[in-house]
Amino acid sequence: MPTLTVSFTHIDVNDDGDNWPNGEGEIFYDLLISDQSIVSRSAENPHDADTGDVIILNQQRTLNRPDNDPNAFIKISGWVSEDDDFLSGATDNAGSFEHIHNLGNGWGVGTHEARLSGDGLDVTVHYTINTVAVDNL
Repeated sequence: MPTLTVSFTHIDVNDDGDNWPNGEGEIFYDLLISDQSIVSRSAENPHDADTGDVIILNQQRTLNRPDNDPNAFIKISGWVSEDDDFLSGATDNAGSFEHIHNLGNGWGVGTHEARLSGDGLDVTVHYTINTVAVDNL
């Protein structure tokens, strides 16, 4: 049974969705592993970030997956949005992503990114998947 660590490392804010002079974007998000929220910020408690900023996440989970089940998989998914007040317009939704990793693609071991862009907001979510040696548990 492979033991894997999935780590959400950071979000690059390519465009915060707020035009000057509106200031920083109010970024909120939910990033999930197999439909379980791992790291999130709500619209009521957003992360203030400007274009070019990096939101550090450093959240990880360790998972076990059966090595003899061809139907076993890991789903990495999430969404990112930016909150605007009534003077700046509606909430900017960069969109969502869903990546499926399984035995056939080596459980996705390596570095991954999901570029999300919409409504003026443009971000890249970064995550890694690593195998964990049994001795390290």
